[in-house]
Amino acid sequence: MLFSCSLPNVYLSSALKKRLCPPMTDTLSVLRQQYLSLINQQLPEKAKHTAMPVRFNHCFGRIVLDNLFQDCWYNHLTRKQPAYKQLDELQLRRAIAIATDMLQSPKLATELNRNSLVWRKKAH
Repeated sequence: MLFSCSLPNVYLSSALKKRLCPPMTDTLSVLRQQYLSLINQQLPEKAKHTAMPVRFNHCFGRIVLDNLFQDCWYNHLTRKQPAYKQLDELQLRRAIAIATDMLQSPKLATELNRNSLVWRKKAH
């Protein structure tokens, strides 16, 4: 296991090293957690207090992913596993940026939702 800090050339048991130096997290894991926090907690919470076109996490996920691909997301990813687990680093960063923009500017969610519905042929 890799650790996020380096210690002088001193012997430490692995148990002690784990307590002193947290393990390094890989970039995809960190980005996935940021994405999930935005989709599952932050955006739905914002929707409780602000006028937004949707309020459920799966709707925010749809909006973000459809706008990421500028098309219905399941034309680009399999539905056999969670979509966010199929995104590469650049896609995750872009998805987080879209979600963050909606969080900071709730009116943007209306425009992005409309895009999503057009790509799904549910709006004109």
